[in-house]
Amino acid sequence: MSETAREVLENARGGEVYEELRKIISEEDTIAGRTPIEWKEYFSIHLTESPGPMECIQADVKLMGLHHEATFYHNIAKLCLDTVLISSDTRFRQKFQMLYDQYKESTVRMPAASTLENLAKQETLQLDKLSSNAHRELEFWKKILTDLDMKRRLIENASTNNGIQVKMDLAGRTLNT
Repeated sequence: MSETAREVLENARGGEVYEELRKIISEEDTIAGRTPIEWKEYFSIHLTESPGPMECIQADVKLMGLHHEATFYHNIAKLCLDTVLISSDTRFRQKFQMLYDQYKESTVRMPAASTLENLAKQETLQLDKLSSNAHRELEFWKKILTDLDMKRRLIENASTNNGIQVKMDLAGRTLNT
C-alpha cells in the first residue's frame, strides 16, 4: 500500500474515505510495475456484439497469451509469499530460542512464554508487512486468472453460437434446394 493510501486511512473522515482510498489504490499503487487500472486495460479483450469465427479465434489466441502471462505473475507472487512466510517463521523461531537461551543462562527469572513470543514477534514485524503485501498481490493475480477464465467461457459460447449458426444456414440452404 502506498504512503498516500496510508495517509488517507490515518486521516479517515466519513464516507468519502473509501472512494478516495479506492482511487489512490487503482491509480497509484503498483503490482508488477503497473497500476490496477493499467492491468485492467492490458488484460482486456474487446469483442464486437456478434463476433464472427475469425474474431473468436483471434480473441482466443490473445486470451491464451494473457492467461500464460497472468499465470507466470501468479506463480511469482506465490513464490514470494512462501519465501516471506518461511523467512518470518524462521526468524521468529531463532529469536525466540535466542531469548530463551539468554534467560536460561542468566540469573534473571525466565519470563512467561507469551512474553518471549511477543519479544520474538517484534523481530518479524517487517516481514509481516511483506507477507500482507504478498497476500494482496497473490489475490490480485487470482482474480485476474478468474476473470480470464470467464472471458474464455464467453469466447467459447460465441464460437459455439457461430457453429450453430453455420449449421442452421447449411440446413436452410439444403431445404431450399
